[in-house]
Amino acid sequence: MNERHAALKLHGMENTDREWILSQLGESARARLYVYLEELDRLGIPPQSLQQPKVDSSPLGALITAEPTHICAIFDTEPAWMLVQLLRLRSWPWERALLASLDAKRRAAIIDELRQQESQALPPALADALLHASHARLADHVRSTVDMAARQTAAKRPSFFDRAMQWRR
Repeated sequence: MNERHAALKLHGMENTDREWILSQLGESARARLYVYLEELDRLGIPPQSLQQPKVDSSPLGALITAEPTHICAIFDTEPAWMLVQLLRLRSWPWERALLASLDAKRRAAIIDELRQQESQALPPALADALLHASHARLADHVRSTVDMAARQTAAKRPSFFDRAMQWRR
């Protein structure tokens, strides 16, 4: 890892962690990294744009801890029967947000179907397939959201030409 990559990693860390790591380095290495860190600040690159959201590695854990906005986005166009089966698996922290994001007719149909199937057991193979497929969709969505945020941040930065021409000012 070169110094620029190290500065990018440090830029995305909490201040206390960054300062501790820098304090472990020699004076010259620390000074060079501070130059790169100041440059990242001058360019307006927000530290959070460099951080990958943590996604629990288990399908169930990832779905439990998922942001409601991500869940609503990935299940917005899925068929009602699939949402019913997913909601039957357990009580989800984002369940209310998901139902609220649906139009009234679709929401009523899903709630009605949930009540009708309340006493029926979901086959374990179906439950497992739903969890794994939902987890894969969530991971893809989170990655694409992070990629989009990084592209937007890069688009806001001055172009190479603009930065190179600053010497004329």
